[in-house]
Amino acid sequence: MLIFTPIITPSGEFLSAKAGLGYLITYGSQTFAMTMVVTSIEILCIVSGVLYQIIAFVEEKVKAR
Repeated sequence: MLIFTPIITPSGEFLSAKAGLGYLITYGSQTFAMTMVVTSIEILCIVSGVLYQIIAFVEEKVKAR
């Protein structure tokens, strides 16, 4: 379950964001700036994917011990 924490955590930013990707997505959707929304979501997906790969790699190394 710990592996999903860095992936799920950014979604909490949507609730009370004043800065960051969550803020850009919320602000962009309110002002109909779809380029801002899509770009922010793409960045969030890339960061989540990289974090997932790092955690999976570390988990594999720990299990190999």
